[in-house]
Amino acid sequence: SLLQEMSTSEDDRLLESSPASYGAAEPSYSSDSDAHFPVKLERPQPKQSQVCLSYIFCIISGFCFIACNVCIKLASSDFPVSSWQMNFVRGAVPLVVITPVLCWKKENICGPPDIKTRLRMLAVACTSGTMLMCVFEGIDRLPFGDYSAIAFSSPVFTMILSIFLLKDHFGIYRSIIGIILTMGVVIISRPTALFPTDSDQPIIPATNLTDSQTKHEVKKSTDILGIAFALTGAVLSAWITILVRQISHIHFSVQVFWFSIGGLVVSLAGMLLVDGEPLFTTWTQTTWLLSISQAVLALFGAIFILKALCWISPTKNKIIRSFQVVVSYIIQVAAFGTVPHLSDYVGALMIIMAVLGVVMEDRMVKLVKCRYF
Repeated sequence: SLLQEMSTSEDDRLLESSPASYGAAEPSYSSDSDAHFPVKLERPQPKQSQVCLSYIFCIISGFCFIACNVCIKLASSDFPVSSWQMNFVRGAVPLVVITPVLCWKKENICGPPDIKTRLRMLAVACTSGTMLMCVFEGIDRLPFGDYSAIAFSSPVFTMILSIFLLKDHFGIYRSIIGIILTMGVVIISRPTALFPTDSDQPIIPATNLTDSQTKHEVKKSTDILGIAFALTGAVLSAWITILVRQISHIHFSVQVFWFSIGGLVVSLAGMLLVDGEPLFTTWTQTTWLLSISQAVLALFGAIFILKALCWISPTKNKIIRSFQVVVSYIIQVAAFGTVPHLSDYVGALMIIMAVLGVVMEDRMVKLVKCRYF
């Protein structure tokens, strides 16, 4: 009996020293080891320095995507550029850049062995390409104000989805932030459905448009398909952000690899089956330079988002990045000659208040000790 007790204690020590499988949410041992390995691993609480760094990453990623959108706008300023071909470049360039990183880090492109994480990676790959297609089509079909009002409603969808998928707390404070943010985006975007008198003010100066182009711009505001694309892109963006949060333990190079694969598959299908434009033959050196630049900027923006989501929630990430609306509007006024309205300053102030409010959320919730706050 003494030998049996010694053998049992030795087995227990071996089980305690054995690490769980990489990235697995549940241990791969029998019921004897369940006492040592909980079924659900808790995410470690980030340090304050990591949270602050994640806020900085969100801001940097926002500037990267603003510059990316400017490159897309300038690339199609001389002649129409196919959104499918632009999406192809946006998928191919990151793939070329990130493959050496995968080889250097010796990362497995399939990720960890557990099924749940791999299914989430597959979902991210499938939805990322579809989301980019919706973004490009929404920008092409709708005026800037209508598209921005729909696209930047993504934080609201992120809040709602996070309640069910991540069990995030949703109280009075966060709901107020969501309302302020939505109102600010609508005011500064000035969608033609709510501000019909602005339909005759295109984002690009009128001197660069013919009369027929201007009329086409006005008609775009009632494009039901464009609204559907923009709304679908906003929902998919929220869902992807949550999925990325759930697989944030995977190295960013693996995630970027599958982002790129998803974008390439969707863009190739669009170019071969839908797109009627010549394949890159009409592109100038400037078009290629701007197209590659938008892909590189989008890559860096995605990396900063992936790193930020390791330490903060998807809702905070989305709300902080909403400052893009304000900066984009400033660019529209300064570079493209948009005439500012007095109410636009109110909308910009509301967006800034929402961003600052979500940064101060943890402190405010601790001060007001109420479960519903």
